[in-house]
Amino acid sequence: MFALFALLIEQLAASLLKRERRKRLEDEKKDLPGVEKRSQVRKRVTEWIVFALNVLNTSMTLWVPFHVMTMTRSEPLPSFGLTMVTITLWMKLVSFVHVNWSMRQLHRIDDERRWPGESLSGSEPLAVETDDMVYPKNLTAQSFGYFLVAPTLCYQLSYPRSPRFRIRWLLRRVAMLSAGLGMMLFITEQYIEPTIDNSIKPLQDMDWLVVLERVLKLSLPTLYFWMAMFYTLFELWLNVLAELTRFGDREFYKAWWNSSTLSEYWRLWNMPVHKWMLR
Repeated sequence: MFALFALLIEQLAASLLKRERRKRLEDEKKDLPGVEKRSQVRKRVTEWIVFALNVLNTSMTLWVPFHVMTMTRSEPLPSFGLTMVTITLWMKLVSFVHVNWSMRQLHRIDDERRWPGESLSGSEPLAVETDDMVYPKNLTAQSFGYFLVAPTLCYQLSYPRSPRFRIRWLLRRVAMLSAGLGMMLFITEQYIEPTIDNSIKPLQDMDWLVVLERVLKLSLPTLYFWMAMFYTLFELWLNVLAELTRFGDREFYKAWWNSSTLSEYWRLWNMPVHKWMLR
């Protein structure tokens, strides 16, 4: 629902941009004074309307799921899944809004020119299958839907695509994904949950030595769980999504295990979020 609203808001912004141009041409034909001033006023009104609608929509994208989880007192596992999906959608919508805002500013400068990222501009990604992806032709359900399921958080008008779909490669990754999820479930139920359950009474009794012992006991299974989670998410799940969508950019992480500083580690271990934050 919120993704649909985001698309409708940007379609509204494109129609308001078209109306701006038409009004400016009419004023120029009538040779009325203050054409530039009226054009700037229309631009500010358009952008403030779109900005307000987008802030409301992206805020509700976060608030509604979290409110539902709080009111229904939902279980941790479905709450975690819904939280991950919600934050991912919010980041995608923010990127979608930012890029289309940039395209509107560029098309106000020159509507005839092909700008960076648009087809035939000379700066679009390689191996793109569509040759007519220019603003506002990108504001379609098909194009936006592809962005929502593609393993990226950064919106572009078009993306590089893999030349073919590998079914045997995909089936192997799906089998490995199932094994990885099973391992995470085993570590959680066999080692993490019992230790946490045994920590409740020492916490209530303020027995800090026992609490410290429980924390140390949690350190190894938590580390193994994190490693399994990283491999399952970044090496398996995102590659499965990329194969299903034939998404060409498979750089989901770099060699973070060679990091010598914490800042270097944060730049390498999660490339989709890192690229989103840079953008």
